[in-house]
Amino acid sequence: MKISELNDLVKEFLEFHNLKFNSQRAYKTDLKFFIEFIVSEKTELENLKRKDLLNWLKNYNSRVSNRRGVNIRKFLLWLKKEKQILIPEEFSLPWQFTDPQPVKPDQTADLTEDEINSLFTNRYLSLNKKAILILLLNTAAPIENLATLTWQDICLDKLSYLKLGSDGNERIISLEKPIVNLLKELKEKNNQASHEFVFCQENTAEPINAPYLAILIKRSLQKALNKNISATQLQELAQKRLTEKYKLPIALNILGLKKAHSILTSSPDSQIDLVKLKNIHQSAFA
Repeated sequence: MKISELNDLVKEFLEFHNLKFNSQRAYKTDLKFFIEFIVSEKTELENLKRKDLLNWLKNYNSRVSNRRGVNIRKFLLWLKKEKQILIPEEFSLPWQFTDPQPVKPDQTADLTEDEINSLFTNRYLSLNKKAILILLLNTAAPIENLATLTWQDICLDKLSYLKLGSDGNERIISLEKPIVNLLKELKEKNNQASHEFVFCQENTAEPINAPYLAILIKRSLQKALNKNISATQLQELAQKRLTEKYKLPIALNILGLKKAHSILTSSPDSQIDLVKLKNIHQSAFA
């Protein structure tokens, strides 16, 4: 594919998403460098290797590499979905820019329900940090998904759900009323109705950096509950908590409505409302 064709696709991508000025500027810069990378590698999009792209991104600091990687991946997925351009399947997988820290055998991560509920009123946490911790604990969302969560991914009306993932890997999670109220308060207080992303970098409209978000999560838990729990441990704890809460694997939410319905109906102990689940899926994928 010629450089001029790639530039035209970038222009169409930006017009398609109708981004705010700051977001559009970041995308234009990142995709400009991406095209230069494609040219320097003398490769076509369909032959692009995820490993080579990640190695190239390591030339930048973590804040830039994370944003650039997320923006490039969104562009590639858009090419696949809207332009039917062949993109390697590995680019559908979530990005991870840092190697997970090994957990020592004697390290245990645990939070009681009382401790989790206390986060809603914890006086040591800002509204933003409360929302980050509570969303992670109630969705078990991967850190990179939480970092790039947009307001369009969240429905705060009577259905109340959050959508994670894309391109056939969507996961729909019902939100309880206290969480909905918290998110409404966050949106109103920070005046983020005009922002694309729920959690932004300070004084910008850009998404928060995923590695920094992981650090923020750990520090917030230390400050609020005096618990030394990493972001990875907290996500694992959330998966365990949700599995026990609904008495079925958390992976259920990733399977889609048809398969989920089949498993749910075979699980008499399930606390999930099938009608509500169906309404949520119909609304989210309309």
